[in-house]
Amino acid sequence: MSEVQPGRHPKFDITIFDPQEQRVLRRMEQMFHLTRYGEITIGNQKSQYRYALIKPCGKMRGILHTDREVLVVFSSYVEFQPRSIDAFDHIIEQSSEDFRIEKVARILVSGDANISKKLKDLFESRPDAPVVIPYHFSEFSLATQESDIIGRVREFTFSRDLFSMSSPLRSELYFYGRSDIINEISAKLASGENFGLFGLRRSGKTSLISGVSRALATRSGTSVSIDCQSPSVHQLRWNELLRHIASELKSTLSVKHRIGDDTAYSTKDAATTFSEDVRIISKQAKKAFVAILFDEIERIAPGTASSEHWNKERDFLLFWQSMRAAFQSASSPIVYLIVGTNPHCIEAVKLFESDNPLYGNVEKRFIPMFTPGQVSEMVGDLGAIMGVEFDAETRVKLFQDFGGHPFLTRYACSFIADAARERPIVVDRTLYALGVNEYTNESDSYVSSVVGLLEEQYPDEHLMLEYIGQGDVDSFNSYAHHDTSLLEHLYGYGVLKRGVEGSFFNIGIVERYFSKKAKPTRLLGNEDRLAEISKRRNALERRVRTHIKTVFSIQFSKSNRLESLLSKFPSKRQGGLSGMGFDDLLAEGASPLYFDELKSIILGFWEKFENSLEMSKTEFEYHMDVVNRSRYDAHSKDVDDHYFDKVRVSLGELESMF
Repeated sequence: MSEVQPGRHPKFDITIFDPQEQRVLRRMEQMFHLTRYGEITIGNQKSQYRYALIKPCGKMRGILHTDREVLVVFSSYVEFQPRSIDAFDHIIEQSSEDFRIEKVARILVSGDANISKKLKDLFESRPDAPVVIPYHFSEFSLATQESDIIGRVREFTFSRDLFSMSSPLRSELYFYGRSDIINEISAKLASGENFGLFGLRRSGKTSLISGVSRALATRSGTSVSIDCQSPSVHQLRWNELLRHIASELKSTLSVKHRIGDDTAYSTKDAATTFSEDVRIISKQAKKAFVAILFDEIERIAPGTASSEHWNKERDFLLFWQSMRAAFQSASSPIVYLIVGTNPHCIEAVKLFESDNPLYGNVEKRFIPMFTPGQVSEMVGDLGAIMGVEFDAETRVKLFQDFGGHPFLTRYACSFIADAARERPIVVDRTLYALGVNEYTNESDSYVSSVVGLLEEQYPDEHLMLEYIGQGDVDSFNSYAHHDTSLLEHLYGYGVLKRGVEGSFFNIGIVERYFSKKAKPTRLLGNEDRLAEISKRRNALERRVRTHIKTVFSIQFSKSNRLESLLSKFPSKRQGGLSGMGFDDLLAEGASPLYFDELKSIILGFWEKFENSLEMSKTEFEYHMDVVNRSRYDAHSKDVDDHYFDKVRVSLGELESMF
């Protein structure tokens, strides 16, 4: 097949465009092949936009990184309005051949002379928005140099960091590697099977829910998403949540059915009312099935819920008994997808001495890590738009180093791209090492955002990672044998892999994160415990002195600082400190003040310090006392497990505050 040449399709009628638009198109046909055109009206203001679809030719294919047709929207308004951007999506949605249209890179030709600055400001807060390349009409004409046109493309593609998107993806634009599991889940739901999907933070759970919701719309069904993390959800009682779901479904489908009132949704009648409401709503909307998608399920699950009635009362049990009854009723349209971090809520056989209504009724799946091919596709596509091309070796290295975790991989690529001094550039092993080394120095916060929830709500799994990270294989295996589901979870998350002789970390920076953590108490001998306490207490003491000096410098005049400081000491001690100045008493490395005296100063002037300390006076005094009594190294005492853990907690609280 011959390569498409610059020019215009015979059926492309340039005369429907106004003169200034024609001038732009005549310049474009020297660099692109003009294929299709049209006009669209959107919004309450009935704003009109003409548009053209153009196919890149020659080097423009590489510069725009696409063989598809690029959408050009003309906006003749002299004042840019964000609805001009909406026109792109409306045109793509209405096209019968949208697969031929490039989704990421788009061109806007505007009558606003400040269009470039306005678009930069607009997209600064929208990292997941498409790449819109703006031109004023005067910047794209027969007189415009090709280098200036290309320069604008690079300005708006190279300046975007498409790797550092941290919010859930609500569209398919930058969504990679999940089409298979989305198709599988939507097919299961459409056939009347419930599904449970689990993964760590930043594994793409919420983005997957959005993808499933879009897929279900093509299968004669509909869906409503319930964010269990929202206080407007988890603060509801079980019967109120049923009514909330029915109300959300009615609103989503815009039907006229009047759902039951509070009386109909009493604890006695809620289950029956809910089942009937959903049946009528789906029938009026002519939907074959209704999928209820629960995100962050642990927020309404016993042991991890955000509201006590879900935690310790029977709300979870009663709610899912009602959902199961609705699901099992004759001609029921209901199916549900349960999404969360830990699958315990569907694995537990009993809840509150009753059968768990979810046990055995929900197929469980963990979100898989990316394959090498999916990693390559993601970094290849996003990097090319940014002018950063990863060579074959570095694509393989990304998979090896980050185990196919999409979030950790993308942020590594962000650091690598940032390390590039110029663009376009090909990332080789030297640039890769430069960026990854910088990323590794700051990676703890990224890893913590992925595994942090385990430490807060699933301490057994987290402790197992600590054990294997510190090389305590015996303790790790002991936990694994005691509860096999724990190891299944860690394999399912993709954090660990099963080897011939045991388990190992799948992701290098996660292994580094756990290997750096403080060793579990049982792994430390007495000398190591004494060394840790001494080192941390001495460092804390310096921080406390610095904090006192700062507060006194703000709260007291220079002439009153020394007198005020000494006023909190007994007369005999004041005499021993006579002749020393304020700065000498609080010198970072040579202060004569004891740790207990620093505590007395802060407590004595608590009203001066309380606004800068994030704990109560009682808590502060308690933690300072625990640390002060921990001078085991001065007395050659052994430190038992209980007191060592106690000192660690108090040191941690004070270290984080100072």
